Amino acid sequence: DRTWRSSDEIEFLPDGREGRSEALWAASVGEHGVLTLDRLLMLRAPRASIYVKGLQFMAQPLREAAQRVSSTGYFSAHINAFLTPAGAQSTPYHYDHHDVLAIQMHGSKVWDVSRGPRAPNPHAGFAPSAKIETASIEPEQIRMEEGDALFLPRGVIHRAGATDQASFHLVFGLKSVTWADVL
Repeated sequence: DRTWRSSDEIEFLPDGREGRSEALWAASVGEHGVLTLDRLLMLRAPRASIYVKGLQFMAQPLREAAQRVSSTGYFSAHINAFLTPAGAQSTPYHYDHHDVLAIQMHGSKVWDVSRGPRAPNPHAGFAPSAKIETASIEPEQIRMEEGDALFLPRGVIHRAGATDQASFHLVFGLKSVTWADVL
């Protein structure tokens, strides 16, 4: 019975384009302006990844997993997911403001992970100072199969793309607990 009312909760990321597509969102919602789980599962948005945020709020096992990670006291955890059609790019090159643990659930994905220095000021609250210059990235390619996991520290520039079949991976966002959070 899960529904989404805003593209802030779920995004469509067209292959080869930075940012989300409001046009795909508008075409996907029903006559009442919401996207239902049944409709989402039936969608076949060509060459566009579906990025679902906040899975820890949607299912008890995921809520418990996020709580177990958060109970360490070192991180607060959130869980997102990417469903990517065969041959499509999940995201353009980017970096995250928190550590990431990606778990491949279905299919396979090739990750391009920069071997160079991390992005400057990769902390939450700091916006990237400029668009990521892809010409300077010398990526290491990592192929993930079902059951594989990949840890990416915050600030590491990366992107992922599906291989010759549809791909689904979960992302645990691990935000470090700071003294400001404690206070």
